[in-house]
Amino acid sequence: MHNMLVVRKDVERRAGVLRVREEDLRLSADGSGLVLNCYFENYQPQESSRVLCSYQVSLAAFTHWMISYGELRMQQS
Repeated sequence: MHNMLVVRKDVERRAGVLRVREEDLRLSADGSGLVLNCYFENYQPQESSRVLCSYQVSLAAFTHWMISYGELRMQQS
């Protein structure tokens, strides 16, 4: 299993209702990209649903996006 960073995890419990949302970020299986997985689960006694979606971007495209849109911080050594 690849190392993953849990970006977000929310659990909401109310009378008879459980809602879970989790997002994690990891390297793709071949190491050439980043994968963002989003998991949603809604549980009620009458019905429940689970959804898993994934987004993938190459490390090259992610690096280009970071340079173009990220906040540059310069440090002198």
